Amino acid sequence: MACHVPVSKQKILVVGGGFGGIKAALELSKGDNRKFDITLVSDQANFRYYPALYRTATGGVVAGSSIPLMTILSDKKVKVIQGTAEAIDRKAHILRLAH
Repeated sequence: MACHVPVSKQKILVVGGGFGGIKAALELSKGDNRKFDITLVSDQANFRYYPALYRTATGGVVAGSSIPLMTILSDKKVKVIQGTAEAIDRKAHILRLAH
């Protein structure tokens, strides 16, 4: 007889919605996502794709260089919180936001 023991998810907090933060959240959310409870905190609602800024500056659409984080992570189980990180207490596992 098989016994299924509920496994608690490891909580992961990604601070920053730039290239590194988004890549980390996307990689951790791959697969069935049973291992992790992922939260991404960013002070911006959008990811700025700097290589495409020249297009925007020369009359192109803004959507090519400023992509909402919720769009990038829409099909992933990643909670997005918009806020500015002010302090982190690693021992207590607490991140304090500005607001």
